[in-house]
Amino acid sequence: MRTGVVSVGFLLAAAACGGSGGTTSTPSTSPQATSAVTATSAPVVTEVPPDTTTTIPSLDTVVRADLPAADAYFDFIEFTDDSGAITVTAPEAWTDVNGVSWDFNDLTAIGPALSVAPDLEAWISGWGTPGFFIAASTELGITPVELLADEDFSGACDYAGTEDYNDGFYVGLMDVWQNCGDEGSRFLVVAAQPPDGSYIVLVQIVEVTEADVGAADQILLSFFVDGPIAG
Repeated sequence: MRTGVVSVGFLLAAAACGGSGGTTSTPSTSPQATSAVTATSAPVVTEVPPDTTTTIPSLDTVVRADLPAADAYFDFIEFTDDSGAITVTAPEAWTDVNGVSWDFNDLTAIGPALSVAPDLEAWISGWGTPGFFIAASTELGITPVELLADEDFSGACDYAGTEDYNDGFYVGLMDVWQNCGDEGSRFLVVAAQPPDGSYIVLVQIVEVTEADVGAADQILLSFFVDGPIAG
C-alpha cells in the first residue's frame, strides 16, 4: 500500500476545469450515474489503523467546515475489488461492497472498479449516505480534464471549484461539489493518472458528516491500483 500527501491548490469556482469545458454531458443527480452497481461482493477484511503520521492539507475551510458534526471513524479495514487490482482503506462500518468491473457511459467492463458504502443502493440513489467509488481503465483514452468534464453533477449540487491533485503518485484534478441534495452533502470527484499516464483513475467520495471528511482523507491516502487494468 502506498501513502502520500495530497497537495491541493484551491482554484476559483470559475476555473476552466471541473464540471465545465471539454465535452458536456447530461447533469447527473446522484453518485455513480455513469458507473452502475450490479452486484455485491463480501469485503476483504484486513484491519488497518488509520494513518495518523501522514496528513492531507484540508480543502478550503469554508468548503469543508459546514457538514454536521459526528463521531470520527476509528476502525478501518482494507477493501479490494473482485480482481484484486484496487486496494483502499476505509471505515469498517461501510459493509456494503461491490467489486465488479467498471461500466462507463456506453462502455462496459473497461477496467476494475470498487464501490463501498454502508448501503450502496442508498448511496447510488441519493446523497444522504457516505461512500466511495474507485475505478481505473486503460481504454478511455482521455485526460483528467476530459473525464471531469463528463462528470457533471450540477443538477443536484453546487460546483465549488477544482483542486490540483497530487498525492505523490497519482496526478490530476479534483472537483469539489457541495450542497448536494436535500442533505447538503459534499461530493469529491478525482480524475488522475500515474506518472507514465498508462491508465486513468476515477474516484468519487460522498461526505455527509464531518466524520466522512476524515474517511475521505484516509481513502485518498490509501487507494492504489496494482494489477490488471483491462476489463
